[in-house]
This record gives sequence, C-alpha cells and structure tokens, in this order.
Amino acid sequence: MDLRQLEVFAGVYEIRSFSRTASALRLTQSTVSEHVRLLEEELGTRLLDRLSRETVSTRAGELLYGYAWQMLALRTEARQALDQFLGQVTGTLLVGASTIPGEYVLPAVIGPAPPASPGGPGARDPMSHARRPARARARVTGPRGAGG
Repeated sequence: MDLRQLEVFAGVYEIRSFSRTASALRLTQSTVSEHVRLLEEELGTRLLDRLSRETVSTRAGELLYGYAWQMLALRTEARQALDQFLGQVTGTLLVGASTIPGEYVLPAVIGPAPPASPGGPGARDPMSHARRPARARARVTGPRGAGG
C-alpha cells in the first residue's frame, strides 16, 4: 500500500466517481481504477461498490478512509515542517471574493494557479482542489518572510 494509492482511493471515496476523480487528479480513469484495484487486492477486500451512477464505500472502505486521511495529512505536515526547516514558505493561499471581483478582478491580479505538485497543496484533503475554482488557488513558495 502506498500513499498514491491511498490518495486516489480517498479521492474516489470523496467524489464518488472514478472519472471525476481521474479528472481532479489529472490521471486517466484506467489509472484510477488500477490504483483502487491494486489496493483492494493487497488488502483482500472490496473498498468501493461501483454502482451505475456513482461509487459508494463499503464498510471496509469507510474504515480505511479514516486512516488514509490521517496518513495523507501527516505527509503534508511532514513536508511543511521540512520546508520550514529549510527556510521555505509553502502552502495554499485561498482567496474568496464575490462574483464580479472573483471573476474579473482577482484573476488579473493573482494570475493563473500553477499545477499542484504531488504531496503539495491539497494533500491533506486530496480532493480539496477539485472543489475550489482555479482562480481561488495559488501556490506560495519563496524564502521566509518574502511577500507582502
């Protein structure tokens, strides 16, 4: 069992769709299916029931999800601690605004969000980036104390 498999599983658990999880994680649907299949095979139990319109968790999947979330959160915490030790500031900057500023003003001021790195922003909640508009995300990286 590896963290990427757990991240993919957690994504399907939260979004309840293999195809939407694939899109959110920038993977193919077959890759998402393979990650979940290998995890189920290794654990010897079915984690997700694939229904016609959505995917739902089994009881084993619910149990594993709690642990997966904790492990993914710990990975993020470790990465942030090491970044801080190295004098780098990283994380997610979430900016909210009403419709007009959010659609027309902020994108011009903030610019496009760079692609998320594996284990970077959103690692604590693997699908958090899938539920937020791209214009509301920005990766902040730089020397300690940099910025406004």
